[in-house]
Order: sequence, then C-alpha cells, then structure tokens
Amino acid sequence: MTSRQGRQAIAATAAMGVAVALALPTAAVGQSATQGKETATTTSSGTTYYVSSAHGDDANAGTSENAPWKSLTKVNDIASDLGPGDSVLLEYGSEFNDQYLHIKDTAGNADAPITISAYGDADEGKPVIASNGVKGSQWEQDYRANVGNHKNKGTVSTTLLLKDVSYITVSNLEITNDDADVYDPIDTWKWTDTPDSDGTKLDRSASRMDRTGVAGIAENGATMSNVTLDNLYIHDVDGNIYNKHMANGGIYFMAHYPMENTSAETDVWLREHVSRFDHVTIRNSTVKDVDRWGIAVGYTAYLNYIDANYGDGSIDDALIAKYGSTNVRIENNYVKGAGGDAITLMYCDRPVIEHNVGDSVSKHINTQDYTQPGSYGGRVAAGHLAVALQGSSVPVQRDVQQPQRRARQRRRPGVGRRLRRRHAVPVQLLVRQQLRLADDLQLVRG
Repeated sequence: MTSRQGRQAIAATAAMGVAVALALPTAAVGQSATQGKETATTTSSGTTYYVSSAHGDDANAGTSENAPWKSLTKVNDIASDLGPGDSVLLEYGSEFNDQYLHIKDTAGNADAPITISAYGDADEGKPVIASNGVKGSQWEQDYRANVGNHKNKGTVSTTLLLKDVSYITVSNLEITNDDADVYDPIDTWKWTDTPDSDGTKLDRSASRMDRTGVAGIAENGATMSNVTLDNLYIHDVDGNIYNKHMANGGIYFMAHYPMENTSAETDVWLREHVSRFDHVTIRNSTVKDVDRWGIAVGYTAYLNYIDANYGDGSIDDALIAKYGSTNVRIENNYVKGAGGDAITLMYCDRPVIEHNVGDSVSKHINTQDYTQPGSYGGRVAAGHLAVALQGSSVPVQRDVQQPQRRARQRRRPGVGRRLRRRHAVPVQLLVRQQLRLADDLQLVRG
C-alpha cells in the first residue's frame, strides 16, 4: 500500500480512543554540540541539520532550511557525532524511499537532548522514512546469550535504529519497512479457511528476515536512558510471523550482553556492566499492520540473572532494579492489526501503561497463518488484550482492547483464549504500591 494510504481513517479512529498530542517539539537548549562537525554552524543550543527529499541537495551544508540535504545518507554519516542540543529535522511532505536512519553510540544530555523531528508545513504530512528492507537497513542482532527457547541472533532490517543512544527525542515521523511481496492490511483482512483467499499475500516461512519500524538496542554494558518516541505513525512493517524476541515489529526495545558469558571472570564483569533502559517513553503514536509485535519494551539477555529458571514468576526488587528496565511509560498509543501482541512490557520495574488502545491484533496467531506452531515459543499472543506483562511488576491504568471483529465472526479450532491460556505460564506479580490490573488483563510468560 502507499505510504499515505488510510492516514485520515487512522487519525479518525485513533481520535476516538486515544488522545494524540500534535504539538511541535520545542527547541532544545543547553550545552554546545560536540566539536568536529564539518560545515556546521554551531550555536549554544547545538547544530540543526535539515533534510528535504524535494528541495535538498547532498552537496549543501545541510545546516539551514534554505540549503538542506536531500538524503538520509548524509545524516547517517554524522549520526554518531550528534551531541547535546543537535537536531535533525526532515521536511514535512518528504519521502525517503529505500532509506533508513541508524543512530548509534552517542548522547544528548538532560538540558539539551538530541532531537529527530520535522520542519515546514505540517499540512504536507509527516516525513516518510521507508526502508523497504534494503541492504543498508540490515544489521546483525545478537543477544550473546540464550533467551529462553527463542531465536537469539540473526539479520534484521530496521528503519530507525537507536543503539546505545541516550537523551534523544524522536517525533512527527511516518515510518515503514514494507515488503512488496507481502500484502495483508487489516482494513481488508478477512477470516477465511483458505490462506490468502481474501486477496492478502503472506510469507509464512520461519526463515523470513525480521524487520522493525523502530528498534532500541542497549548493548554496551551501560544504561540507555531518556529516550522518547512521540507522535509517530508506524505501519506496514512486514517482519517474521514467528520470532517474538528479535527486533521484529513496530517498536521494540531490547537489551543484549556486551560479550558472551564464557567464564567466571566474564560472569563477574557482566553482573557489573548491565545493558538496560531507564526513562523510555512511547506516546501519542499509531502502529498499524506490523509483524510480529506492536509495541514491546524490555526483553533482555539479563533474564539469565533475573529469572533464568522461570520459577513462580516473582522477581526480587533488587534484581529487577539492577537488571531490568526502569521508568518506562507507554501512553496514548493506538495499535491496530499487529500480527502478534499489541503492547507488551517485559522485565520492567513499575512501568506506567495508560490510555492505550489495541484493535484487531494477533491477526496471524491462527492455524492458517501461523503454520509452524513449534517455532520459538509457539502460537501464543495477548491477542484480546491491549497489554501483556511478562516478568514485570506494574501499575496499569485504563488500557482498553477493541473487539476483534473476525474473532466474533468465527473461531478456528484451537484458536482463541483457550489456546493462549493453555500455552501461557502464569506469572505471579509482586503486589506493590498502587498496583491496579485491568479487568481483561492476561499475564503471560514470554
């Protein structure tokens, strides 16, 4: 489908269940940008780089609206040099086809975060980044540890990759990672007994490459902190149907070991060098037609220290605070047509999850589409719920799940709540301050 197809319908639906903030980002202020940027005019609030697919030229300096760059290649060239107060602004109406943005190993600060956003006339529509699985968008994910019975390494295509980046805000973008050979929009998807007889096309291969719209990766043995995603439209991310814990879906944040645990010495080192997240906020965003996950935060190689034996599901306060993700907030998001789970928080300490809507999700967790049920955890997802909590202890507030229209029409044998409950391992949550669980909340192990 085209990058802008259905935008008005999505906005109208989201407005019914989600309060979406449309305010433009405020300018970052604070310390000067790091030195060494070529052709950049720096100020006390950092350097702003402008990119326009329609009006730009990569021969330009890129540091004014009148002389923007044309492609994201120029941004990727300087991405690791971005520093406090620096901004990358893409012109409204721009379309960056077969392009991607990978930002690694850098940080803003509390007073002057790095900003990735838009400029110009908002009526022209959010700037679109469409990586389409191109070679440059691909990278090698490796947890460097076993993560239960799930796939733990392989090639991933990601449109916006944030790896070991702190104090960064990303807003007002449209992001896709489409495969021209896959077509399964939820707006026309129908419940059928014959695969693809409703006009969809789906790759059911277990070896299919994983894809993400936005991936956040903590890997350097330190805390990746203060990352905000705001007012994004992420859609048509045609990932792998089966891989739950690779970077596979709309938005996924996960933590890796910086090195393999091969000896007593590396074990001691890893216990003191923890890749984790703190202050991750995902808000006011729409995620539609993605595989496999809608929004997920917190899966970690350090589960081997937190919860390696899966026990009774209870986790010690000190363990989750040290190895898990803290201060995670998921609010005012709308997820529609995810192939698997809508929103899942894993190994998070007291995240806040509120005012989210999940609509017609788990569309591929059925016997016709999910044809290899033994793959990496089986045919299971929190399909009738907005949120599943895995290995987390949280206050949950006012999340709702829109009814799955096709599920009301007909259930295939072995599909639905009974199957998910049979495959799920119950999680005993520690009851902590202000813990409130939604009436329809299902707790499952990842």
